[in-house]
Amino acid sequence: MSPALQTIEKTLDGVTLKVYIENPKVKSGGEVHITATVTNNSGKDIISTLPIYNQQHYEIRTKILTQDGKAFYDKDYPVEMTEDATRQFIIKSGESYVQDMYLVAAEMNSGMSSTADAVPYGAGKCAGTSTFKWDGSNGAEKSLTVSFEIEMA
Repeated sequence: MSPALQTIEKTLDGVTLKVYIENPKVKSGGEVHITATVTNNSGKDIISTLPIYNQQHYEIRTKILTQDGKAFYDKDYPVEMTEDATRQFIIKSGESYVQDMYLVAAEMNSGMSSTADAVPYGAGKCAGTSTFKWDGSNGAEKSLTVSFEIEMA
């Protein structure tokens, strides 16, 4: 597939979310390489409250869904865990956080013993989003989301 690089950027209150998609066109069952970066130029530290289970890419939540709503799975963490306990993730003013992800164009669920069992999705256009949320003043949550499109052939 011909790689037509894609970069999408959005800023709110001095906080910028930049998403770089290395290969927006992918084969069924292939991997989409995404690098998401949050840069804090707000003049103060920002705090994001996340699930304590930090072995997943929760800092910047990135999802790609097929037209019938099925999600690509994260190559590093094929089965998503959930936990109620939380932790604080801080990005100091003037600093950035970079998250590198490979999302696979296939279905993976907890009943599957390995990624070899994953079922590739059929061809079509898929909708992707990357979201970064942080704690605003007075307990209000702030959020930045960028949207992108992935094409499977």
